[in-house]
Amino acid sequence: MLITLGIIGIVAALTMPALLLNFEKKTAATKAKKVYSELLQAIELSESHNGELKEWTFPEAASIENTRNFVDEYIKPYFTDLKECSTGSDRKCGASVSGNGVNYIVPNGTGIAIVALPNHNLYILTDVNGADGKQHQGQDRFYFDTNNSTKTLKPFGWKDDVTVNDVLNGYNHNGEQVACKKSRSENNESELYRHGCTLLLMLKNWEIDSEYPW
Repeated sequence: MLITLGIIGIVAALTMPALLLNFEKKTAATKAKKVYSELLQAIELSESHNGELKEWTFPEAASIENTRNFVDEYIKPYFTDLKECSTGSDRKCGASVSGNGVNYIVPNGTGIAIVALPNHNLYILTDVNGADGKQHQGQDRFYFDTNNSTKTLKPFGWKDDVTVNDVLNGYNHNGEQVACKKSRSENNESELYRHGCTLLLMLKNWEIDSEYPW
């Protein structure tokens, strides 16, 4: 019996870390998909009252107050219990996307940082664990923006013909190299090496598999 219990203990010690990691990945992917769905739903509801997103009046200059006014008009009325938490670079609720942005939180603890800029540029960074967790792109923080051509909300770096290999290897997005990698490229220290992870997750149908650089 002691030998059997010992074997069980060894097996548990070997398998438990992998099980916990798989659970963490599944939870992160599920939460990322959920908050994206909620953001899309809020935008679609807003469009039914305010016209298409591409026709919304975006700020003429970047500022916290301009972002707040934009969100108050176009997003907050259509996103249940979206509450302001902090502004600018303050990560009190886990997410901060810009010094000119406003950071919000929803009842399930997800932080949502928003900045509205001229030329229909809307950037949204979410942190599915709020102020807790790793605060690491592609693990608990997920990045979205409005696409310049269609004016719809997509994971940051989206383009019509993007592929999984593009994201894994790095690709050009508005003049910058964006990817989803475990570490920075030795040849390009300015590479946005994790900004493409949300897009990669969407391309993989919101499943974090063995190919995903966790």
